[in-house]
Amino acid sequence: MKCFWSLLLLLFILAHSVQGQQTAEEWTNKGLDYAIEGKYVQAIQCYDEAIRINPDLAMAWNNKGVAYHLQGNHSEAIRFLDEAIRINPDFGMAWNNKGNAYANLGNFTEAIHCYDLAIGLDPDDALAWNNKGRASGEQGNYTEAIRCYDEAIRINPDYALAWYNKGEALRATGDSVNADAAFARARELGRMASAAFQET
Repeated sequence: MKCFWSLLLLLFILAHSVQGQQTAEEWTNKGLDYAIEGKYVQAIQCYDEAIRINPDLAMAWNNKGVAYHLQGNHSEAIRFLDEAIRINPDFGMAWNNKGNAYANLGNFTEAIHCYDLAIGLDPDDALAWNNKGRASGEQGNYTEAIRCYDEAIRINPDYALAWYNKGEALRATGDSVNADAAFARARELGRMASAAFQET
């Protein structure tokens, strides 16, 4: 009888421990929740746990890279984003995030290369077009920057940040009339987004 209760207790412990285990995807999602709250240390711990469970989960490596990037550690971010890309070379988001890390290091040429690869994987990636525009503007290539912002806006006409960035690039070229129009559209979209947020 004692053996029966010991076996029953062991089965209960095993069932409880299996039930309590989280998948790599669940750890990644938990990390994302922490990152959204700005708790990057906790987010990274979750991504590390996800990677321990599944070292080939590209999203966990990507998110870990983004968390390092948001902490200002751009070189480490690139290392983790490279791992995400090694696992999945067609991971456009990771290419875009790697571009952001390079841009923050002031390496706009490499950033643009990464954005181009992201755009090559998804020509309708408005975020990558916007980011390429910013990097082009940082190089003083405002014509290319405006072209990139126009692409982002064509894909997503309600992309307030792309409108704002276009206004900045137009102003840099001395085109104050079109710059003011772009800024006005960005403000209008910002107000609409704010109103929609307050209604929820």
